[in-house]
Amino acid sequence: MKNDLMNIVQLKSIMSKKTSNDFSCLSNCLLPEISQPSSLINILESIMCEEKELDRVAKSSFIHNLGFIRVNIIGWDVSSYMLKLHIWNLPKINIDIKNGNEFTIHNHLYDFSSSIITGCLNFDIYSESDNGISMEKYINPLKEDEYIFEYIGTRALKKQLQVNLSSGSQYLLDHQTLHFVSAPPNICTSTLCLQSPICQRETLIYSQNKLRESLPKSVRFNSSSLKTVIKNYLKVLE
Repeated sequence: MKNDLMNIVQLKSIMSKKTSNDFSCLSNCLLPEISQPSSLINILESIMCEEKELDRVAKSSFIHNLGFIRVNIIGWDVSSYMLKLHIWNLPKINIDIKNGNEFTIHNHLYDFSSSIITGCLNFDIYSESDNGISMEKYINPLKEDEYIFEYIGTRALKKQLQVNLSSGSQYLLDHQTLHFVSAPPNICTSTLCLQSPICQRETLIYSQNKLRESLPKSVRFNSSSLKTVIKNYLKVLE
């Protein structure tokens, strides 16, 4: 670790003091600073060096059902904001998610700002339309321990925007925006995502396949498994 770069204790101190009015400041100032590889490396190394911090982060980190690793660096136990590291195709980590949910268009409970650290993302924005792709629409209410899918019916969605975002890019997304993101295979793509306080209590999900009524949330990491993830990711950043 380097003393002149931010560590996890300092990051927690900053974010614990932020209110719901500070999203723009965090997005425009803090996120670009800690998205620099040298800064992110220092933060992750400081997490590994502090057993208490490693355990805290591990308890809320998991392999997401959409096929990426989610590391919750800052969670609701610290701040009304969340700071999450998302990693696709991390070397030496096997992810086998089979939930019939590979292509789902959705919005979120919150606004977020995201920096692409490595790799690239394919990013599509959609809206409901009289014509377009036929999809099955669901409501997903906020639940702590599982995903609930309340079926609404068939709707048509039209693609409004398609872009490819590479490392060094940063984008902001409103909680109501319907979107789909994917990372190319065989490339380790990672993003650092700043999540605002919750804006709504349910999300919309559109799928080409019928979804089950509920889906258990993924099992959390423990300290040992999270340390393996971080070590492998640090090698990508080197």
